[in-house]
Amino acid sequence: MLALRQLLRRSVHPQRACHTGIATPVTSVADAVRTRDLQALDLSCSQDLLCRNLVCEKVGEPCICRLASVLERHAGTLTWLSLSGNGLEALPDALTALRSLRYLDLSANRCWTCAASRQAAQVAAQGVGEID
Repeated sequence: MLALRQLLRRSVHPQRACHTGIATPVTSVADAVRTRDLQALDLSCSQDLLCRNLVCEKVGEPCICRLASVLERHAGTLTWLSLSGNGLEALPDALTALRSLRYLDLSANRCWTCAASRQAAQVAAQGVGEID
């Protein structure tokens, strides 16, 4: 939980994200899997986050199953991530391992069901600062 709090405190405000010199964001999970050294991922309002795993209880709903593997794969290179507008109820633990992340948008998601997600919502509600 502390790692997620630190991650959110390092984030850059969305208004300044366009001035950070990041690469053009990838906009699909499939492209993210194929991309080497992924720096920016924009999954805002993404159909890619709808669960297709028939074993998962969230089939047909927003889910973190596919997202977690992408985040784990690019933990060292991802600097910009938007998950806004997906109705996510939880965040993957892999989010805390994103060492290079400078921008994170979690806006417009559903209620937070896990402790780390609730804490992220509280920190985000307080506002995030720019990295020195």
